[in-house]
Amino acid sequence: DPDVAQIGVAGGGAIPVHVYVGGPAGVGTFAQAVDANLPRADIGAAFPQYGPFHGFDFTMPPPPGDSTTVCVHAVNVDEGGSVLLRCAPTSNVAFGSLDGVARRAGPGLDVAGWAIDPNTAAPIPVHIYNNATFAAAATAANPRPDVGAAAPGYGNLHGYTTTITPVDGLNHICAYAINQGPGTINPQLGCQDINYNANPFGAFDTLRLAPGGIQVQGWAIDPDTINPINVDTSINGNYLKLTAANQSRTDVNTAYPGYTANYGYNHTVPTATEGTLTVCMSAANTGPGANPQIGNCQAINRTNQPIGNLDGATRNATTLTIAGWALDPDTANPIAVHIYIDGTIIGATTANTNRPDVANIYPLFGPAHGYNTTFTVTPTPHQICAYAINQGPGTTNPQLGCVDVP
Repeated sequence: DPDVAQIGVAGGGAIPVHVYVGGPAGVGTFAQAVDANLPRADIGAAFPQYGPFHGFDFTMPPPPGDSTTVCVHAVNVDEGGSVLLRCAPTSNVAFGSLDGVARRAGPGLDVAGWAIDPNTAAPIPVHIYNNATFAAAATAANPRPDVGAAAPGYGNLHGYTTTITPVDGLNHICAYAINQGPGTINPQLGCQDINYNANPFGAFDTLRLAPGGIQVQGWAIDPDTINPINVDTSINGNYLKLTAANQSRTDVNTAYPGYTANYGYNHTVPTATEGTLTVCMSAANTGPGANPQIGNCQAINRTNQPIGNLDGATRNATTLTIAGWALDPDTANPIAVHIYIDGTIIGATTANTNRPDVANIYPLFGPAHGYNTTFTVTPTPHQICAYAINQGPGTTNPQLGCVDVP
């Protein structure tokens, strides 16, 4: 106060600071007085005639109620009125967040977030409700450096994580911070909805021909366990095979990080059934509930007869070159192909040359199913036909095609 310097106090003396709660003087209630006598080098440099001892820094008990306004006044020591330095809102209501609700590895849902009460730097309780029913209590005491950086006066230990038991269907999860000290509200930190089903779930990704049967591929998880579960395969409504869904699927682990990566299935189901096959997958439940179908049923056409093609025949004088491909659905091994000229067999070859295009269509059989062979013929027009020789189940050696060579 300049008046202090004018009445002869060397360097300027400390003046009082008054705090009012609920508004400025005349509106709010007087709460505390303190002298502004702490050293402030920056003030001394800016106002050298008054010296540096004009700072104030103090802590006062929180005002009652959930929220109010606190005003600070510099009190005049002689003539003139006090000066309002600042008013600011204050709150006794806890604050924080419900960051997320997620399936966990095994029974339950994981609930996580953070909470702080303005009246303490200590961890506070958090209560979790599911569908308006109390589900769990937690203490917000886990390290959260991000919270500590945003609210440095309170430290880092304000995170919470807990597990609740869900119900089948919709779970409406809400978190509430439990008030500490003055204040009457246990504020809601947030809510999140999640649908939960205790039955297994998964996918039926791939169905294709395999040597001696069909290949099925996908994944399955049961929320009641972190262990791999079994999956059933049925063809045309008939159960055929039970196998474990325990192969690596990193994409599943990414989508469900609480679980491991070993929930995939990829296996061959042996079958000699021909025609259109309707294939369905179901997951074997390890706890309460049913064995649900996973994914949609898929259809595939299968035969026990060899398949392939006579791609072409070319002649150079008396030399005839014949090329194509052939495989038998009952084996991945190369098979024999017989060549006929004008209705009479002239030789045999093995379909074992590299055909990447065939492997692209039938990847489980590999590329070694091409044939390319040469015969000597008379220099006259001929009809060339190729036949695949059946292996395993099946009764015919199907014709792969015929071509006329002029």
